[in-house]
Amino acid sequence: AELEAERSAWQGPSANLGAAADASSARPVVTLVRTRLKLLPQAKLKPVALAKAEANPPNTFGGLMAFAPGRGGVFRVSTSERAWIELIDRSTGAPLAPISSDKRLRCFGVPKSLLFEIRPGHDYLLQITAAASPELDLLIAQAAK
Repeated sequence: AELEAERSAWQGPSANLGAAADASSARPVVTLVRTRLKLLPQAKLKPVALAKAEANPPNTFGGLMAFAPGRGGVFRVSTSERAWIELIDRSTGAPLAPISSDKRLRCFGVPKSLLFEIRPGHDYLLQITAAASPELDLLIAQAAK
């Protein structure tokens, strides 16, 4: 029951969004709307932060999106394929450490799902790198309390 809104959103229609190559041109992504992201070749990206060297392998895809939820709390970032996900606080430039990985959504065909603690009133960048294909589905939702 706790995941019903996300399951419904994941199975519903998707919006299309092109990922940006750099932070200044990142377009906003909306919560609780499945978004089909068109990614860029990794070589064209200007990543803001990379936690590990393997997050930027050659011949993969990625991109940047803006994320400004306005409210705080725990948010789940889910993708249709395994990729490196960084949520970066724009005020500090530092990536947030995920608080956990949620494997329950695999039942709905969601192979990657990370939970992050978001501070109210902060703007973030969502950075995806190391995706195997040039498109993936993304869903961001506030986790049920």
